[in-house]
Amino acid sequence: MIKRLIYTIIALMTVALLGLMVIQAYWIRNAFRLKEAEFSRSVEATLSEVVVSIEKLDAAMRLRQYKEGAVLYRKIDSLNFLIDKRIGQLAEKHPELKASRKNSGDTLGPDLYQFDNGWRTIRRNDTMEVRYDSAVGQQVTKSASGFDPQTDNRLRRLYRQRGRVMDELVRRSFIMNDVFHSFMDNNTLKPIEERLKTSLIDSLLRQQLESRGINTQFEFGVYIPSRNILTLQRTGQYPSELLTRGFPVRLFPGNKSSAPSYLLLYFPNEITFVISQIGWLLLLSGLLIVVIIYAFGYTILSIIRQKRIQDMKTDFINNMTHEFKTPVSTIALACEALCDKELVKSEEMFNAYINIISEENQRLGKMAEKVLEAASLEKGKLRMKQENLNLHDLINDVVRKISIQVTSREGTMVTSLDSSHDRVVGDRLHLTNMIYNLIDNAIKYSPDSPVIDVSTTHLEGFIRLSVRDQGIGISKRNQKKIFDKLYRVPTGDLHDVKGYGLGLSYVRAIVENHGGTITVNSELHHGSEFVVNLPVVDGKPSS
Repeated sequence: MIKRLIYTIIALMTVALLGLMVIQAYWIRNAFRLKEAEFSRSVEATLSEVVVSIEKLDAAMRLRQYKEGAVLYRKIDSLNFLIDKRIGQLAEKHPELKASRKNSGDTLGPDLYQFDNGWRTIRRNDTMEVRYDSAVGQQVTKSASGFDPQTDNRLRRLYRQRGRVMDELVRRSFIMNDVFHSFMDNNTLKPIEERLKTSLIDSLLRQQLESRGINTQFEFGVYIPSRNILTLQRTGQYPSELLTRGFPVRLFPGNKSSAPSYLLLYFPNEITFVISQIGWLLLLSGLLIVVIIYAFGYTILSIIRQKRIQDMKTDFINNMTHEFKTPVSTIALACEALCDKELVKSEEMFNAYINIISEENQRLGKMAEKVLEAASLEKGKLRMKQENLNLHDLINDVVRKISIQVTSREGTMVTSLDSSHDRVVGDRLHLTNMIYNLIDNAIKYSPDSPVIDVSTTHLEGFIRLSVRDQGIGISKRNQKKIFDKLYRVPTGDLHDVKGYGLGLSYVRAIVENHGGTITVNSELHHGSEFVVNLPVVDGKPSS
């Protein structure tokens, strides 16, 4: 009934724990999906912002090129004005110069040729030549022996400045031609590698991702389907991942007629980053599950331990009742015989019954003393008298008294007290009982003629006491429990070894109270060895 109740409680608690874990896993999964969707939305918003920024920067670059050309035209106009003004000043100083305004588109004849610094010259006769400035539309006439305007330093400097500006304007004109065609015909755009830079895309992506709290490693690249190439990669380490798992967005979406190109964004540590966003939830859930599992396990172990203790107490009471019943029955029979008036009592018989009553009474006293000692150990009230003792003397005394049991079973007991240090500080009575229990156990668990070896050796600061037998041995599983109170090694249905399960728990308590340790080395059916290490007095050898 009790076992069935325990199994039922374990089953219910297991089902409840599994159900709670399933619910926790469900909520964590939902939280992960929400964070994953939020991450995807943030990445898509980032890509949209980056594409808009790239398109604005590209348009601004074109507009800047157009504005730079317009500035050059205005600069040429200013220089033409200064040149025209200077020619007018020279005409006033040299009346022989005849100047008249002409349109820059006037035809000067087939003999027109290019001179230096923008002058166009035509020779009309042997005494007269006309020099025409095409930029300002100014025609200057002079006699062959008259003043030449080209000798004026200021005018020459103005012409040189205008020449440099015009050269720059010619260079810009080619650029403006490309700009014009880019607005008129999208098919003539430059390749995407020439219009964009990897550093620009990296800077824009990093800025937008950080503003949205996405601080994790990323990789990007530009895919051009028409050419089937992946270019402008950040590191070039994840080409296949970019194409299969990357977030895509079209570059320059305003150019509908141009071949499309796509910016791809991939996060190698996406799962780890999303999980880190719900780390507190995972930590709290894990902590709660661990606490519940610990409480569940502790409860189950406590129930099992209490059940085992209850069984051991029941066995202890049964054994104790059986042990007490025998001497009580013997005393009762002896008293009944002494009180029988019809029985003729001789002095010899009378003394025999009295001795039986006395021995059985002493036996009852010893059993009661063991129970009281166990109670004192449990309450921690065991009192120890501290004396300077010779451990070899205690061992010899116990061996002398108990050897009669070994001899009666045709066994042997060998002592090898070889330790050079045998002085210990402790309680004589309890140390004697400790030695007696170890040897008594060796005798009881030797089924045939017992062979007992009692020896001592010296370790640094300790004396080592070994009690070895060739008895039934102890299994590895039971070796961990033999020092527990009330525990007895199971022997099936046989109860030929008497005891309460108090001896070894008492021995361990005595050894530990004296600052020592106790261990067991045993193998089933190959005997056991109990080893006790006790600290010696100042490590000095006995005298």
